Amino acid sequence: MLPLRRAHQQWLFDPAALDQTPSREDGIDRERELRGRREAIMVVRSLAMRTAVVQAGAVASSANATAAKLADAAGRPPPPKVEPDVEVEVTKGKGTVTVAAVLVHRFFMRRSLKDFEPRLIAPTILFLASKIEEGAIKLRYIINACLAKFEPGAKFYEPVEDVPETHNAGPEYRRWEKEVLAMEEVVLEALCFDMVVEQPWPVLRRSIRGLDKFWADELASGDAMDVDSSEPAPKSEATEAVVTELGWVLLNEGFLSPLGVLYRPETLAMATFALVIALVDEVPLSEAIATAAELGARFGLDVVFDAEAGATGENLAGVKDAVRQYIQYCNDGLIDKNLVQYVLPEPDTPRTYQRRFKDPLPEPPAANATNGSTTANGWRAKVNGLVHSAAPIAPIL
Repeated sequence: MLPLRRAHQQWLFDPAALDQTPSREDGIDRERELRGRREAIMVVRSLAMRTAVVQAGAVASSANATAAKLADAAGRPPPPKVEPDVEVEVTKGKGTVTVAAVLVHRFFMRRSLKDFEPRLIAPTILFLASKIEEGAIKLRYIINACLAKFEPGAKFYEPVEDVPETHNAGPEYRRWEKEVLAMEEVVLEALCFDMVVEQPWPVLRRSIRGLDKFWADELASGDAMDVDSSEPAPKSEATEAVVTELGWVLLNEGFLSPLGVLYRPETLAMATFALVIALVDEVPLSEAIATAAELGARFGLDVVFDAEAGATGENLAGVKDAVRQYIQYCNDGLIDKNLVQYVLPEPDTPRTYQRRFKDPLPEPPAANATNGSTTANGWRAKVNGLVHSAAPIAPIL
C-alpha cells in the first residue's frame, strides 16, 4: 500500500482519538457526539434530495425554453416538453453526499458539537462538497431547501426572469444566507482548507472490473471445491453488478459512522467487498475475507490468500478491523443493523480454505471497460430488499 502524503495523514485517526475530541472536552459523551454527526449527515442527505428536485426542474425548464426558441426561429411548432429527471440529478449527487459525510466527521474531529449545531453545519458542508465534486449546487437552492425543511412558510428566493440580480428574498432567507456564508469560513479554517477527499467507491469499482469472468473461469475449471463435500463450489452470487449495487449501499450507509476518518479508502473498499461476499453467498466472514484476499493486489493492499489462515499480509489486520468496526457501528445504531443481519457466525471447528478465483488473475481492464452484465436476483430476497430501502440519498424529511 502506497504511503499517504503528509497532508492526508492528518485526516486518518486511531479509533482511540474518538475519545479525545473537542466535544469530549466539553462534556459530550461519545454516543451523543456520533449521533450528532449522524444527524448532520442525514440533514445533508435530505437537503441534497430537495436540491436535486429543484435542479432537475431547472434543467428541464432551460431545455424547454431553448427548444421553444429554436423552434420559433425555424417557424416550427414547439417540441414536446422535457419532464424533470430527478433520478439523474440524484445520481450526480451521490459523490457530493459521501464527500460531505467525510467532511462532517473531519470537522467534528477538530471542533465541538457544543458550538456548532448540525442543522447549520449540514448546508454549509453540502455547499462545499458540491464544489469539491465540481457539481456546484447554487446557494439559493440550498437555502431554499433549508427554509422548506426548517421554516415552512418562509419566502423563497426566486430571481425575477431576465433580472437575476433582483433579490426578492424574505428576512428568513437573508438570515440563512448570511449564516451559511459565515459558517463556510469557519469550516474551511477547521479543515485547514484541505478539500481533497479520496473515496473508497472508485477503488471498489476499479478492483472488481471483470469479476464475472473470474467466477466463471473458476467454476468451469472445477478448481473450486467445497471443503466438506469435495463437490464443485456453488456459483457465487457476488457478480460485478451485485457487488456494485450492494457495495454502494454498504459504503454510503457506512459513512454515517466515522469509518471514513478511521481507515484508508483501499481498506474500506476491500472490507466492503468481503461484507458483500459474506452477505450474498451466506458464508462466514473468515471465508469471505479469504476470498477477497485473492484480489488483494487489485485493491492496492498487501493482503494475500492463505490456505491455512484464510488470508495473510501486512494490511490484513486493517481490513479485519474495518469489518469489525462496521458491524459494531451497526450494533450501536449508527448504521442500519439490518444490513448485516445475514452475516453468519464463524464455525466452531478449524478448516482450510480453497481458492475461488482462477490463479493467476488477469490484469485489471482499462478504465473505460464496460461493467459486467450478469445479474442475480436471489440475493435481494436474502437482504430483504435493503438495497432499495437504504437508498443512496435519504428521502425528504
